[in-house]
Order: sequence, then structure tokens, then C-alpha cells
Amino acid sequence: MAIFHEYGLRCSRCEQRFAAHLVDSVNVQRAPQVKQALLERRLNLVECSHCGMTAVIEKNLLYVDPPRRLRVAVSVGPDEALSADLEAQLTHRVSSLEGLREIVVAGDRGISGERLRLFKVYLYSADPRLHLGSARLFLDDASDETLTFLRLFDEGVRPMRVEIARVVFDAMFAGHDGTGAERGGLVARVADFVAGLGALFDPAKDALGSLRHYAGRVTRGEIIDPAHDDFLAMLAGLPPAARLTRQAQADLDVIFADACSRAQDHALRALLEARFGFALDPDWLHNHSRLDLPVLWAALRDLPDVAVEGNDMLEEVNLEPGSRALYFEALRRIDIGDAIVNGGVASLRHCILHEVGHAMHASLDRRKDRPASAWLTQAFGWRVYDPRSADDIDRWVAAMGGYPPGTSFMLRYEVRNLIRQSMGGNPGFIAAPVAIHSQPHPWNDPGFGPRAAFEKTGSDWWLRCEHWHLAQGQRFFVNYNYALLMEVADETVRFVIEHAPDRYALSAPQEFFAEMFAWYYDMNHFDRSAIPRSVADWFDATVGPPDGARLNHTWL
Repeated sequence: MAIFHEYGLRCSRCEQRFAAHLVDSVNVQRAPQVKQALLERRLNLVECSHCGMTAVIEKNLLYVDPPRRLRVAVSVGPDEALSADLEAQLTHRVSSLEGLREIVVAGDRGISGERLRLFKVYLYSADPRLHLGSARLFLDDASDETLTFLRLFDEGVRPMRVEIARVVFDAMFAGHDGTGAERGGLVARVADFVAGLGALFDPAKDALGSLRHYAGRVTRGEIIDPAHDDFLAMLAGLPPAARLTRQAQADLDVIFADACSRAQDHALRALLEARFGFALDPDWLHNHSRLDLPVLWAALRDLPDVAVEGNDMLEEVNLEPGSRALYFEALRRIDIGDAIVNGGVASLRHCILHEVGHAMHASLDRRKDRPASAWLTQAFGWRVYDPRSADDIDRWVAAMGGYPPGTSFMLRYEVRNLIRQSMGGNPGFIAAPVAIHSQPHPWNDPGFGPRAAFEKTGSDWWLRCEHWHLAQGQRFFVNYNYALLMEVADETVRFVIEHAPDRYALSAPQEFFAEMFAWYYDMNHFDRSAIPRSVADWFDATVGPPDGARLNHTWL
């Protein structure tokens, strides 16, 4: 049995309010599907009804599993008042769903909480980096061969998985029951392991040394085999891409360039994944173009680390049929059409930078102050209105001068419905027919702002930007692909027309950000001098300057 209640939530991305049913308490003997949702990290997973963003909601709840004698209180906010009897029956109190999941996984795998806590003391001591800053370590999974831990952060850094041989755990507790009088012996055993086996726990040090050795061999002109088991084991042992040292990045650059020059195509995918930290679709290995992965490498290595290696909103880059490139925020994935890949170096470089720009935008706007969206509004006049919201429609109308004086509530209601009808029902780049009202009506006035905005938008609207409806220094148009109402400063429109590489920057604020990102960080672009100083300063301060020290891409 599980008890749900409806909660009012506010989306951290679009800031709209929506309702969702969340678990308050559960007996998983009667509701095993809730336990499965916890293990799959789907418990209290909600989706914003306005923008589609998904998130797990951390809240207080009570988890009961009678067969395993578990009664756990998750307390993420002010403690709920529990009866004295219930409080006395608790076996654990944790501060997050991940902490609850760890208890459940450990219990299912026969690992006592006492041993798990002491073993984590060992892990922290063996590698102090595991608890730097806001890092927290949780048991993710366990088998007869391996214990897998997940290192989590509050924001901004991708989770890191740490795998430990199960034999180390078992050897530490051999001959101990982990309770009572044995506790002192266990603590001493932890200290012994820290002193004697700490170096063994950090295979990344050996992997980094091996990487240095391989790069040295390449520099001396020796031929290495990137398909050899020892080389692949070295790659697997490297730290996550976000934690690679500059020297390690440079060593991987040397080996990648050598693999390109020797046409060792089978090695490129593994090297790229190790260097940048996202998964690469195997289809890249079967593409006709031999320049695709070198172009990706050359474009990405010029970016600040936070844009790729440290970007938790970029986890996968796929190769797909077609001529479009898309970023899927919910999946943290970029899809690039094979026609783009085979269309030449410049188009592929711009495309990957553009889509990484989308991922950077998404990552920045996960912060509470949403710096990317705030910059777009303050510096360029971008504003977005959702036609599903009556308040948003009224704000869009007001920005164009408002409803005619004396417009009744009913007429306003009808205008909102006419706007929604004029949006059409099929996302894409073709404009829907503008709705018609047969009676005398504000909508029929060609000078009425909303009607004029629809009439002047048209298909492929960014190509018609100089014709968009102008009011009070702002341009107004409709984005049929995103099904949103838009506003942008006329000064921004004129800047894009006169200086920017592509008018597509005006299709939406997200596309404007991605185009500015691609333009600024494409160190090979012929006209970077036209980038406004204010744009360069903002990217330098918020994302980081381009890495100009890495521009010698000799393998291209």
C-alpha cells in the first residue's frame, strides 16, 4: 500500500506551476512497484506539464518493508511529527531518496549498514577526493565480484561511479560480525587497510602514468596499438573526463592525432569518450566520412571544460539518418544527421558547437538564477510566452500595446482562443493558417498587435525577421516549432541581420544562445571580429574563454 497526495510544484526551468502526485508513505510488501521505482530512480519523478522538464522531487516520506524489518524515514525538510511509538520503530533516518535507495540495495545484497558505513570510511580515507566539496558517496549496486558506489554532487558536476572489488570488502571484514565488541577491531582493520592498500584503491594514478608512457612513445615515433587489451584497460582506468589533468588531456591529444594519421579508426571512438566523457554512438565508426571524429575532437577541445567534460547535461552524441541536428534536454543527448557529417568540415564543426551550446544553456539554467535566460532577456530583449496560459497571452498582448480600450472579458477570452487556434496543432517550420472571426471583433483589425504578429510571422519565420510586427522597440512573432509566442528587441534583430553568421539565431532564444555560443567558440570562424565585446565578456565570465592554446589541429 502506498499513500499519495497531490502537491503544487513550480518548474525550475519555465517557472510555471503544475500539480503532481507524490508518495508520502509506502509499505513495499503491499506495493512492490514503489520499491522498483526507487531502485530505478523513478520514485517521485515528475514532468512539468508546461515545458516537459523532468525531475525527482525530494520530500519527507516513510518507507516500510516488513519482511526485511526496514522502517526508514526520509527527512529532507523540517521533520514531520511522528508518534513516539513510530519514532521508536524506525530503523534508519536519512536525508535523501538516494540514502534510502542505498539502504534498500545493501539489504537486498546482504550488506549490513554497519559494515557499509565503516567501508565508506575506508574509501574516504583511501581517496580524500571522494568527499571534496559537496560530494556524497552512496552504494549504487553490489554483486559477488564488485561493489559500485556513486559519487554525487549538489550541482554542476556529473556523478562519478567508483567500482571496488568485492574481495577487498570481504577481506576487510573476515572473521568479524561487525557489531558489539567487534566494532573496535573493525575500526582498526579499516585503519590497516587505509595504510596498506590505499594506493591500490586509486588505479587512476597508474592509468595516468601509463597514459604518459604511451604519449611519450608516440612522441618518439614509436607505433602503439590502441586495440591492445593493456591500452584499453588504461583508458578504462582513467579518471572521469571532468577530472582529467591538463597533462592527461594533452597526452590524449597526442595519441588521438597519431591514431588519425595512421588511420586507426577503431581507436578514435574510445579515445574521444575517454577525453570528453560522453557516450558516442557506434554508428560513428561506420560513417563514410573519415573526418567526422577528428572534427568533433578539434571543435570540442577548444571549449572550456565546463561546456563538455564538466557538463552534466551532455551524456551522449548519436549519429542518425537525415539532415537535422537536435539536442534532447530530457535525454541529455545530441543527434546529428549523417547528411551534416558528410557535408564538410565547416558545417559539422558549426553543428556540433551549436548543439553543445544548447547543452550549455540547459546546464546554466539549472541554477536558481538561470543566468543564460536572464542574459538573453536583459541584453537582447528575448521573452517567451506560453499560449496555454491565459496570463502569458495577456502579457504578450500588453507588450504590444494591450487590448483596445473597453474590451470585455468575453472578447479577451475569444482573442486568447483565436491565438491558440492560430498556433496550429503540428510543430514544425510551416505557419498555420491565421484563425478568422466572422463578426466585428478586435481580432479582425489588421493593426491589432497579436493579429499583426501572426500575419507577419510566416513559415521559416527567422528569414522574414525584418517584417515581424514592431511595437515599442520590440519585435513580435510566433515560433510554430516550439508552439510559443515570442518577443525580441528590434536592435537584436538588426544586429543578427547585419553581423551574425545565420538568421536562424532569431528563430528562438534557445537558438540565439546556441548560435552565439557556436560563433564565439569557433576559433576558425572567418568573422569572429564582429562578435560584440559584451557577448565575449559574458561567455568568458560565465562559461570560460576559448582555449586558444590548443589551436594547432595538425591531423585535420
